[in-house]
Amino acid sequence: MLRQFFLIVLITVQGPTRAQIQPAEVKDSIHSKPLVAKAFAENISVRLFKSLSHLPVRIVYDSLNAVLYTCNTDGNVFRIPIINGTAGDETVFINTDEHKINYLQGMVFFENTLILVGNNNDSESSVGYGLVEKCTIRPDGSKDWITMLVTEAYPSSGTLYDHAFAGVCLSPAKDSLYIASGSRTDHGEIKDAGIYTGLREVPLTAKIFRIPVNAVNVYLPNNDEALYASGYVFASGVRNEFDMAFAGNGHLFGVENSGDRDDPEELNWLRHHHHYGFPWRMGGNDTPMQFAGFRPEKDKLIPADALKRNIFYNDAAYPQRPGNVFFTEPVKNLGPDANWLRDPTSGKMYQCASITTFTGHRSPVGLVFDVDSSFKAPFKGAGFVLAYSPEEAIGGYSPEQDRGGDLCWLQLIFNTADNNYQVKTTRLVSGFFKLTDAEKVGNELFITDLTGKVWRVAFR
Repeated sequence: MLRQFFLIVLITVQGPTRAQIQPAEVKDSIHSKPLVAKAFAENISVRLFKSLSHLPVRIVYDSLNAVLYTCNTDGNVFRIPIINGTAGDETVFINTDEHKINYLQGMVFFENTLILVGNNNDSESSVGYGLVEKCTIRPDGSKDWITMLVTEAYPSSGTLYDHAFAGVCLSPAKDSLYIASGSRTDHGEIKDAGIYTGLREVPLTAKIFRIPVNAVNVYLPNNDEALYASGYVFASGVRNEFDMAFAGNGHLFGVENSGDRDDPEELNWLRHHHHYGFPWRMGGNDTPMQFAGFRPEKDKLIPADALKRNIFYNDAAYPQRPGNVFFTEPVKNLGPDANWLRDPTSGKMYQCASITTFTGHRSPVGLVFDVDSSFKAPFKGAGFVLAYSPEEAIGGYSPEQDRGGDLCWLQLIFNTADNNYQVKTTRLVSGFFKLTDAEKVGNELFITDLTGKVWRVAFR
């Protein structure tokens, strides 16, 4: 899973008034301190919807039966009915032993079908394979299972940089499924695994695949030539597109966090056959280990904790940047929020009006768009993203100027000169902790976190 985790974004025209309303306070059992979620707009409210017995990594909604489904990385799926606007009892709907995924990170629901995305990993051998499993729910509640996709076994790195199969998104026409396979390294460094030595990325990592929604037993080999010949590779060069979503105009977007270096986090407009730069570029910056004579102790963008772990070093064998490939840059953030950048010369943080895209280590997740335009102005037709990072960030990576743990509103603007988008980013709610995912239901967002909470944010 992500070392840092998530972010929420919105798209529209005018920013909200910064007036704090309806703070919700809940004690976090891990840190024994109050969590205070604060909304900064008069037409937004936030409150706790339900405390769960598990740690949810995804949340989806069945509109026909008014049911929320959540899942954890162990592979269990839980059912939470919404009864007269309140949360019903949480029950286990799918047990881990009903499918082959033992590291579950992605889930989508449509019609009467749950689609689960993840890996079957063997921790002893550091080898596993990617999986997409379809569960069709019959009217009597029983289930039919189909394996939609399985990969050839490939080596994980046995580290926290194994992002694996995670993000999943259904096309607007509901005829295609987009699946993100994350990197096995932080920034393209060597990651040995068990009997495998000298490995960096492998063909099945750092890519987005597209398969038909009715696919059965699609097989993806761990071979670049065969993968591209299969027609299933949609895009490449993505470190960990943990969440993807279609905007109302049919364009696909994805969010990913960069590595341990203080590079910006990305919002990408995802397009067929495009390469998004990883591992040679992250957040609009060149990865310094690709250059001869690199001295990590002189790099002001490497946090002290990362420097101590020796994952940055002078790497004469770093793979050459492909000469015949054009890298697509992330969306530029125009602010006013989530746009802090570290100066590579002074090491100081400053706000930048063209950062690509978000403050480093926010870990964007929970990307959502108001595709049916059911929100009222100014959020009608908007998009949202969450920032996983808590107030006290893991390893002290997050800068004090921007601790994340918030919900942001994104106003997308198309720039014809760059043939890419720009985005205005405005913080709407702050004070969250370890956010993981979001689901739009009517004029509300349901948001999960890794303390076992489901939050309800209403746009009135």
